[in-house]
Amino acid sequence: MTSALETGRADREVNLDERSLHMRVKWFVEKWTTAMDLNKRDAAELNADLVMVVQSVHRDASRETHALLTKALMAMPPQPIFVPKFTQEQ
Repeated sequence: MTSALETGRADREVNLDERSLHMRVKWFVEKWTTAMDLNKRDAAELNADLVMVVQSVHRDASRETHALLTKALMAMPPQPIFVPKFTQEQ
């Protein structure tokens, strides 16, 4: 079970990653479409297509990593938790 703080941090990281991806793709498209002398519509289509390709590659790569991590965690035996019993004498 995750806390609201952990969930917020995870959401923030996802948003930062996605924003970073879009900024890098925008930079890439601006750099290369200026050299190719494309109009704004063609540049926008290239931007969208490139983002979709990068996201697909990332999703595919993370799927395999997630599966491997899940299998590794499932193979680990559960660790016993010992809680000391306090008596009134202590």
